[in-house]
Amino acid sequence: MKKTIMSIVIMITFFSSLYALELPKQFLYENSCITSKALTPNIKKEFELFCIAKHKTKKRVKASDIVLAYKKHGFETITTTSRYINFLKKSPVDVSVFKKQVKTYFLNYYPTLKIKSIMITPRSYILALPNEYKLIIQDKSYRSFEGTFYLIGDNNRFYFDYEIDATMFVVQASQIINKKDALNSGNTKLKNIHFVSFKSRPIDSSQLSNYEALHRIKKNKIITIRDIKKECLIRRHEDVIVLIKDNNIQIEFSAKAVQDGGLHDMILIEKPNGRRMKAKVIGHKRVEI
Repeated sequence: MKKTIMSIVIMITFFSSLYALELPKQFLYENSCITSKALTPNIKKEFELFCIAKHKTKKRVKASDIVLAYKKHGFETITTTSRYINFLKKSPVDVSVFKKQVKTYFLNYYPTLKIKSIMITPRSYILALPNEYKLIIQDKSYRSFEGTFYLIGDNNRFYFDYEIDATMFVVQASQIINKKDALNSGNTKLKNIHFVSFKSRPIDSSQLSNYEALHRIKKNKIITIRDIKKECLIRRHEDVIVLIKDNNIQIEFSAKAVQDGGLHDMILIEKPNGRRMKAKVIGHKRVEI
């Protein structure tokens, strides 16, 4: 009997969770009277929650009051994770041009980013945009799928929140990678993930060549620009081959490296006679003047 009751309780809990609806943290409205169907389109019953004065463009309402209103109409599975819900009157401005600029900004940092959608919401009601403005995206915004940008125009600032729904390929360590180990397809793997938030920008597959681990990297860790540096092809005090090209003449001689260097770095070398000069790293223990 107890097992039967327990099974029924579990089933009720399970099916209730299927129909649970979470209230949004922010809602854009066009009609000043907010109804259940407007706020939660998936429910069949429509009833009025409250009305916002027509001369106002925003209202902050306790989420618990809205949940209580739903319960009075028989909806027990309405939930919320916010203390308040912000209701903001929908602005008539066209934000499509901003979506293009935000998209360009993120693709500049993540060439493999596949953007499904971009949602842009003004922080306050904007009747019209200035004729001339400059769009500013805050520093390091590329680290997160959500953030804020603003427009400067007519000696004012207009703030907008954005949220990006996208996926991207990241490079993970397929095994423990020790400090100074070169990155390659053997110790890394590509993984397609949902774009969320990062403490530092993940690297892309183009950085698998000519880079090494800056420190020990754990298995399955997403590798970021903080984890790598250019692969050291020349170590200080090593003997190197120096290449000089002059028209169709090619001269090679030996020298000693005065500095460490990665591919295309300019380093100091010292000839056998003690003279020092700058040379570009072109390969393993090879430089060019």
